[in-house]
Amino acid sequence: IVNVLMYSIIPLFISIATFGTYVLLGNKLDVASALTALALFEILRFPLFMFPTTINNIVEASVALNRINKFLRSPEHECIASGSLNNAGLEFQNASFVYENKRFLEDEDQNKN
Repeated sequence: IVNVLMYSIIPLFISIATFGTYVLLGNKLDVASALTALALFEILRFPLFMFPTTINNIVEASVALNRINKFLRSPEHECIASGSLNNAGLEFQNASFVYENKRFLEDEDQNKN
């Protein structure tokens, strides 16, 4: 609701501020100038509203392209030779691993009731 309110009220405030500044600078505001300015404000409403989103999309695309570029320019990984893996980088002893399935836990809770 705030987004809709901002979209509706900000053009009004911009128009009031623009006309107020124009009059305070000593110019005379006539109907032709006011209607022309209002028409231009209406034309510019949507592009100005979308400008921050466009900038955000450009930045995200730039980051994505830099990541893709870095990935494509990275050196190839060396293949692991076949044979013994005595020098493993990670070793587990007397370990047990459990994966809790959410669906299984829900079924178990229902059976208890």
